[in-house]
Amino acid sequence: GGEFLGKELAICRQAFCSVEIESTQKSRLQGEVAEVLTGMGIEFEEEYVDCYSGYSLDLLLKTPPSDASQDDTPHAADRTPPGSQPSDVAGTEPDKVPGAGSLSGFAGSPSHRQGSGGAHAVAIEVDGPSHYAVGTQTRLGRTVMKRRHVEQMGYDLRTLPYWEWDALETRMDKELYLRRLLHTTSIATPQVTPS
Repeated sequence: GGEFLGKELAICRQAFCSVEIESTQKSRLQGEVAEVLTGMGIEFEEEYVDCYSGYSLDLLLKTPPSDASQDDTPHAADRTPPGSQPSDVAGTEPDKVPGAGSLSGFAGSPSHRQGSGGAHAVAIEVDGPSHYAVGTQTRLGRTVMKRRHVEQMGYDLRTLPYWEWDALETRMDKELYLRRLLHTTSIATPQVTPS
């Protein structure tokens, strides 16, 4: 009985992970974000695959922001950058998406989901147009569901919408945006001294 179910579960997980790995593609937008993070001295892993769930995360920071819990900006609860609207699915509140149940018992507690001091690992999802309904800023159901699952698994997920990134003109604007997205200026970044 249980042994057979365990084997089926393992086969399903392996299939899900392999499909997720095969379908991950680094976008132009993600490449730009990665380049700016690298220039800021922030270490991360691109296209990190959580082998427990099979989900791929665009950018998983290796050093979690140390003061994220002290952030008191209005967008802190959604981890959506300033100016963004927490999008929903077809007018449904984000916490009431049909069919999106709890993952209690699903997540486990792998150590990579926690940084030093018990802080949750920070992941950035770079959302291009394919994550939104055509001509809107409303997230698609699959995107909302993935976000919910990833957060329930213990990751501290930050979302970067394409239209906000595309509006930034200078490298300094992009660095400031990322600092705000991460809610910190305390991640160790190289200090540049004018010569």
